[in-house]
Amino acid sequence: MTIWHPLLAQNQKIILDLGNLIDGDRYTGFFNVTLEALYYDDKYAAGFRPAQHIYPISAQSSSNNTTSLFSLPSDSGSVDLTIPRNAKNAIVSVMASGNGAEEFWFTNVPSEYANTFPGNEEWLYGYSPFREVQVLIDGELAGVSWPFPILFTGGVDPGAWRPIVGIDAFELPSFEIDISPWLGLITDGQSHTFQVRVVGFDTSAEDGIGPVGENWWVSGSVFVWLDDTVEQTIMQNFKSSITTPSFDFHPVVGTAISDNGTATNTSLYFSLIASRNITVSSIIESGNTTREVAWTQRLSFSNIQNMTDLAFNQSLAMVASGSYSDSTSNVVSHHTYPFNLFSAYDVASSGATSNPGSVFCMADRRAHTYLLRYVTSRREPRESLDRITVFADYEEVHLDIVAVHGLGAHPYYSWKANAPPSDSSGAPEGDEAQINWLEHDDFLKKDFKNVRILSYSYNADWFVDASLSTASQKALTFLETLSEFREKTKKTPPILFIGHSFGGILIKYAIYSAHSDSRFGDISRDTAGIIFLGTPHQGSTVSWIGEILARLTILSGSDATLLKLLSHGSPELLDLKRDFSAAVTSIINQKPLLVYSFYETLPTFRYGVSLGVIVGPQSATLDFGKHIPVNTDHSGLNKCKTRKDDLYVKICSAIQNVKSILQQHSGKHN
Repeated sequence: MTIWHPLLAQNQKIILDLGNLIDGDRYTGFFNVTLEALYYDDKYAAGFRPAQHIYPISAQSSSNNTTSLFSLPSDSGSVDLTIPRNAKNAIVSVMASGNGAEEFWFTNVPSEYANTFPGNEEWLYGYSPFREVQVLIDGELAGVSWPFPILFTGGVDPGAWRPIVGIDAFELPSFEIDISPWLGLITDGQSHTFQVRVVGFDTSAEDGIGPVGENWWVSGSVFVWLDDTVEQTIMQNFKSSITTPSFDFHPVVGTAISDNGTATNTSLYFSLIASRNITVSSIIESGNTTREVAWTQRLSFSNIQNMTDLAFNQSLAMVASGSYSDSTSNVVSHHTYPFNLFSAYDVASSGATSNPGSVFCMADRRAHTYLLRYVTSRREPRESLDRITVFADYEEVHLDIVAVHGLGAHPYYSWKANAPPSDSSGAPEGDEAQINWLEHDDFLKKDFKNVRILSYSYNADWFVDASLSTASQKALTFLETLSEFREKTKKTPPILFIGHSFGGILIKYAIYSAHSDSRFGDISRDTAGIIFLGTPHQGSTVSWIGEILARLTILSGSDATLLKLLSHGSPELLDLKRDFSAAVTSIINQKPLLVYSFYETLPTFRYGVSLGVIVGPQSATLDFGKHIPVNTDHSGLNKCKTRKDDLYVKICSAIQNVKSILQQHSGKHN
């Protein structure tokens, strides 16, 4: 709520509207509501830069003790505002929610297909499954949002929401548009029209844009920051490069011919794919300062539906993704909202329906930056991911353990497992509910003294904000980071690498590169052991799933390059296997080097569906070294709940073997 500081610093009327239906028979529940606000005096006041003014884009009906929402398309959704002449930044924030006939807009069909099944009239809604929420200034498009479906409580399968509510039901996200490029045009002291509009897809329209049903509830706010050193903000070289949405629609209607020649529609399949690019820029002059400002959006959308049995059986696969960048934060933000839904209704003689089916939904906002929060707090730019984290260190270090996480994994939480229930109070709470065995005092720190425990983190994303560097390039960065760290700390003991999944591939590239590059000869010389945890030396048979998702979400920053590398029988992996084996053989001829290949024995399940064994023993093992089976699935090969875990016991045994070999070889290490 801190972004609303200009309003909350004054007396305001607060309206809490939680709609409810009481009919005395079926719906009898009343809400008991407590509303709390926490005010605090933060220590970073020097970096606190809230907007000086907040202007509403709403019906402004609070004087009637009602919420100030527009209902589109029946309302205009527009207001006239006068922006201060000396505005230096401005951001529009908009909330938009489909309700009533538009609650399940994402399951709709183009209007001409709404009556595909005459035997089930009014079951399908028209206006298509595509929605675009637009922000217009004086009738010109400033930016858009392609919203994520909100499944409100009771949606699709009412029984599913008894213990929990739908995704975002209590936290409907707003979207933001930087309108700073418009300053100069709208800081002339005159009123300007700000409008929010919702449109859909229409196959008959020349540009593909069409109307939507009732009713979309929308409201917005314009946040404005001022430059107190000038009286007038001046703008020049205003450019608006906005493409109309590009639509690709393919319908297929299945029919059956009866004995009397009557044709009946039996199925409807269609795919709707869309994309759009928006760039608005200008040069802003404030006093003696000149700066270029821009707002850029890249959006993509796909919706694939298949209906049978008069549309009582309906499946949907949808992905809305995109990116935006602005001159205020200088951050490129990405979002990806995959959504899958399947519903199958059985219609009884009474007309009632049952067995409504299932919903699978996922929202990925890891790389999403909220402009208002960023600007209000003046957050520093994101830190580079390529770094070494120290979990344990000693004045005298006999061995470095360097752990490398896998593809698509978090550099810290990748190593954390849910802790077993506490003896006294059940399951632990908060951070105590998870154990990072690399960091926890009761694991490696307890069993191995004078062993420095490190982890290497890097951009492992392929789904969103993916790094475009190759595996060999990532390995070179790894070597540079590790070498610099060891040199800086003036500690260069023998090294034991631990790599989970793709992390093991990165280690193999690093060992091969270090062996052939004199700059990293010390790392090649100091490598004493390698533990591979489910590393797909010959690829994995399930990487194709990720490749498909990466292609569908490419505009949000996805990239399938590393996933292709991990495909079964990959030529690059075969070349790496040869080069790595040669490097290890050369090292072993000079000094001891122990290699362990751990592999899973259990299938991996996701959302109740078995993906099988992700990396089987044939791919997870090398032609040399020791092969270690572990009673877990792929995601469990880097997590230890207790000291008695099969994985932890075997890893400790391998570490002890490395230490023993080092002691025998040099007589210096304990």
